[in-house]
Amino acid sequence: MPRLARMRFLRTALASAFLGSVLGVGAAAAHPDLIPTDAPSLQATPSQPSPAPVVTVRSPQWGAGNVTFTGIAVDCSTGQPATRVAVFDGADPFSAPYIADVSMDRQQPLSAVCPGRSGQGRIGYTLIYNTRSLAEGPHTLTFYAEFPNGAVGSTGLFFGVDNNPVYENFCSDIDC
Repeated sequence: MPRLARMRFLRTALASAFLGSVLGVGAAAAHPDLIPTDAPSLQATPSQPSPAPVVTVRSPQWGAGNVTFTGIAVDCSTGQPATRVAVFDGADPFSAPYIADVSMDRQQPLSAVCPGRSGQGRIGYTLIYNTRSLAEGPHTLTFYAEFPNGAVGSTGLFFGVDNNPVYENFCSDIDC
């Protein structure tokens, strides 16, 4: 197969695999042209998506002082909570500055985020963070979760820091 044709095939295969994972079907079902012609017994059947880690976060859009972030971090394939959720100030947890670790401290029903799972687990977390250590303005915070079986998951949020109104010392002619 010539190089250009091979690149087109790989690009189509990757796009179909991605589309298939988003739609919850196998790559062959998402793009029937990917079924090899020398394998007539291969059928394109939808596959069940494997449960993946779920990482969520909730917070106010802007904050000053001590701000509370809450969320969930669970691997739905095992039902186990994250062993660690680290927070970074930036979209890439491998290059962004580390901020803090959350506390896995809240019991939550597994069925709320993992279809087919029952019971409770300590899958909820809390982080109370003092925003004075962040620069003023918008930030992208990434919550990066690690699980006992080696799986990882992450989520990010846009968060604005507006410490000046809360912590700025105002001076009048009488007080100065």
